[in-house]
Amino acid sequence: MVTLVKDEFEVEFLAKQIGKPIPVVDSLNFGKLENLGHMSVIEKNIITVGYEGVPVSIPNPAAFALQKMVINKDRKAKQMKDAEAVKNLVYALERDAGTIRDFHDIYSTLTVREIRSVKAFCNKYSLDLTNLVRD
Repeated sequence: MVTLVKDEFEVEFLAKQIGKPIPVVDSLNFGKLENLGHMSVIEKNIITVGYEGVPVSIPNPAAFALQKMVINKDRKAKQMKDAEAVKNLVYALERDAGTIRDFHDIYSTLTVREIRSVKAFCNKYSLDLTNLVRD
């Protein structure tokens, strides 16, 4: 997996899983990349932020959290680490009306199967999304 780190800034390069799951793929430009499913939720929800005067495109934090919830069951060794990161992010998202709206809007675009995965994640890790999702 390719991760670039500078101070507290971290960039992780991922590959979009298409078809049969392959955990790592070779990239011509970056070497070995982690191959993840359900990346469309991230691809469709990119925001641009500034970092040291440079515009950087990143996943909307709500999309990032939802994608991590959806794929958690497939993450094996990274399940607990990802779950803690998602829980911390969700608690932060709940404090801002804009991110609450983003979370709800992105959640409403998930497939039935993805929503089931999010609900399973919430049950497994005792995470309450009632402040973020209106059914």
